[in-house]
Amino acid sequence: MKRTTYILFLLLLLFLSSCSQRPRELASGLYRANIGYNDLSLLEEKITELGGEIVTQAVELKQLEVEFLSREARAQAIQKLKILPYTRFVESANSRSIFPPIVQVSSIKVEGPGWHQENLHLAQAWEKLKGKDTIVAISDSFIDMSHPDLKGRFVTGYDAKEGKEIPTNSNLEVADHGTHVAGIVAAVGSAEGIAPETKLMPIRIFAPEYAGDVSVAKALVWAVDHGADIINMSWGGPIYSISLAEALNYALSKNVILVAAAGNEGISSISYPAAHPGVIAVGATNPYGNLTWFSNYGRYVRVGAPGNRIFSSLPNSDYAFWDGTSMATPVVSGIAALLREENKDIDSYQVLSRLMAGGQSHERWTAVDAFGTVEAKTGEKAACLKLIVQESDKTGARLADIYLRHKKSNWRYWLKADTSGRAEFWGLKPGLYEISVAGPETPKIDPEDRVVVQKELELSSECTFSEIVELKTAFKLSMTWQSDDLDLAIKEGNWNWISSKDGAKFGSFSEDMQDGGEENYSFGGGISETPLKFGVYNRSDKEIKAKLRIIENGHERNLEITVPVTKDEPFEVDEIYVLGN
Repeated sequence: MKRTTYILFLLLLLFLSSCSQRPRELASGLYRANIGYNDLSLLEEKITELGGEIVTQAVELKQLEVEFLSREARAQAIQKLKILPYTRFVESANSRSIFPPIVQVSSIKVEGPGWHQENLHLAQAWEKLKGKDTIVAISDSFIDMSHPDLKGRFVTGYDAKEGKEIPTNSNLEVADHGTHVAGIVAAVGSAEGIAPETKLMPIRIFAPEYAGDVSVAKALVWAVDHGADIINMSWGGPIYSISLAEALNYALSKNVILVAAAGNEGISSISYPAAHPGVIAVGATNPYGNLTWFSNYGRYVRVGAPGNRIFSSLPNSDYAFWDGTSMATPVVSGIAALLREENKDIDSYQVLSRLMAGGQSHERWTAVDAFGTVEAKTGEKAACLKLIVQESDKTGARLADIYLRHKKSNWRYWLKADTSGRAEFWGLKPGLYEISVAGPETPKIDPEDRVVVQKELELSSECTFSEIVELKTAFKLSMTWQSDDLDLAIKEGNWNWISSKDGAKFGSFSEDMQDGGEENYSFGGGISETPLKFGVYNRSDKEIKAKLRIIENGHERNLEITVPVTKDEPFEVDEIYVLGN
């Protein structure tokens, strides 16, 4: 009975962990949007006109977080703002979560190295390096700076929620998660950290709720500009954000090493910031060197570190054993601090390469070893790519997915271009790449099925600039049927339904066929601010079968439909979320 209860308890913890990572609105300010801008003066006027209020500004990145009075007001504002020439992107603001520990076991003070330190051969690594003259930023909940194992280990930090610096004697409300993570990196004493001579920079982004991507982006930039060598990110969420991506790229461009947790759902799942190109994504291993049952995995998770029963500090001079990828991540951040002590110019990719060269290789990932990593040689520096995606048909559908595939290793990276067509990749594995550009985002179609441009490009540490790609966005609809009168119908934005009898504002219809045949609609120039809906009028007195061929940003779909008799409104078939972005 006890065993059954324990298993049910673990399953409940896993379920709660999974729930914590689902996308949700920010708790404070439910209806917010993130905006990247080129001209703030023009944008401020438009935001006011749309009923929005600026709540956060990241000047260095030219980003805003704006609050609206309702979900509907935000949705309408996003549609209007993202087509303006002085905005670079507009996106809904979503929350991210700390990855909570899967198992927590409180403990009395423990002396001597933990199993993870022995498995990492840390004592041998310490004979050479201990992280001296390095700074690891802990982006997390606030840390108990008075803990006896952490006291005196801090430099000035930053509070993302309040937008102000955190002094080294701060008495902000402390939290378990940040304190435990910080101890794994740099504690001295009972629960000695991986890099006991490094300094810690507290970056509070959970207080207790997530501060928001723009506020966090601003905080990450602050950390970079104030001397952080490594940024630890034991948190994440499934939603991609250009706001956050720009801050991560800023850090990578300044040669700051980024380390992030893969997540605790035990599945192949995408989480950001871990999946961002150039970030070292970390899974959790057990004492046997295998991935734990709760650790996420996947293409972008290339290393695993001890994350099972890791002993570390808690507030009020306490300690505990915790499980989680949140615990594995600071292990890697600590090892990165050892390498940064040795080589101030080492970058994220070079750290990843040494982790893989010095660890125990598995089929798709490597179990890290601190001493092996210290002994490994530093390879070539990371490659980078700055890309501009240009449309040739000027439909206004600018957001595009960009995939890079390393031809030799099959490593893959993904980013989304902003509305000006710009995207930057940092921290890449050097070599020959296949570059795929997918048409603008469509929720019903996977990006890899929307590829409209492919080419190869050699990337090296000499950053490749402005490699221009033409992206042809298109939406074409064809309908064929045997007899009687059917008419294709399109609803463009807030306009009424139209057919070939009416003419289209943004596209064109073929000749009206009244007794079977083929009718076509093609989206032309211009911008549609809301999704395009399409349907079919049936002018007869009976059901009619028809075939539809839909070409949407390089992807083709074929449908067979039965059209009922219609009167004022057509039979609605589907809706296109793409054009007009």
